[in-house]
Amino acid sequence: MAKKRTKKIYEYSKETRSRVKHALETGVKPPGWNKEAEDLLELEILFQKRDREWRKKAREEAEKREQLYTNSDTARLLEDLNGLAKQFESRATLASGMRLTGNNATHTFNQALIDYLESLQDASLKLEACHNVIKIAKNYIREE
Repeated sequence: MAKKRTKKIYEYSKETRSRVKHALETGVKPPGWNKEAEDLLELEILFQKRDREWRKKAREEAEKREQLYTNSDTARLLEDLNGLAKQFESRATLASGMRLTGNNATHTFNQALIDYLESLQDASLKLEACHNVIKIAKNYIREE
């Protein structure tokens, strides 16, 4: 659109463009006003109107997108933070209830094991996993 606009405007003489520019800035038609200047003025007004409408529409769409992303991002972030807080609370409660002892009571292996057990869906799977961990630990100790 910009190329068409530029080409059409420059089809008019420099004097006519100057008169139209003066008329747009001051609101007063200068001496030597003619039909060509009137046509160019109408064309400029049309282009300015289209430009304003396009900018207004683009601004409104940008505001809508920004508001949508801001609201959804904030809500998602709050949900994630609440989920993390609940996870930390449940881990702390679970770890303190287990009465883990020794220098490795807070080791990452313990947290990984707890996370794995929490990911299992029912109690029978959790019990079976615990039983397997005990078997592995016993066999490990026996082989040493």
